[in-house]
Amino acid sequence: MRKDAFHQAVVGGIRFDGVLSADGPYIIAHSIAENRPAGGVALVVSGLRRFLPSHFGRGPGPWGWYIVKYTSEARVFLDGFAAEHVDRMGAEFGLIPVDEQQQHGGPARAFYESRAWAGLVQWVGRHPHMAKRMSRHDAYLPGWYDCARAVRSGPAA
Repeated sequence: MRKDAFHQAVVGGIRFDGVLSADGPYIIAHSIAENRPAGGVALVVSGLRRFLPSHFGRGPGPWGWYIVKYTSEARVFLDGFAAEHVDRMGAEFGLIPVDEQQQHGGPARAFYESRAWAGLVQWVGRHPHMAKRMSRHDAYLPGWYDCARAVRSGPAA
């Protein structure tokens, strides 16, 4: 796993890495079958959507599941995804269908309840200097670093 990766999971034949980027916590997809990057997007401003995007890459995309930025910017085509894969993405990264986000308390809450958040909290403890340096990158999830440090230190006495 990459040094900047805080979580990794394989779902539906696609490897997903949770990493820190200039956008803050970010997800990158890698096609295992084709051994190539398949795209990425900042977490928390993203979700899952099953649709036929009018624009994906250089033209329209195929019908199916996508990781989208906001509600309709197709970023990663999830070729072959089914309902069980969608559920697993929620557990792993807090990525849930965009039309279900409000009933789950929003995308930030879904992320904070995911395995990726638990991995980020552990990563902050293992890489304190890198985490501090990356803490300024929080445009989409303000305060992630301080929150992770607070979780690591436990409840106040």
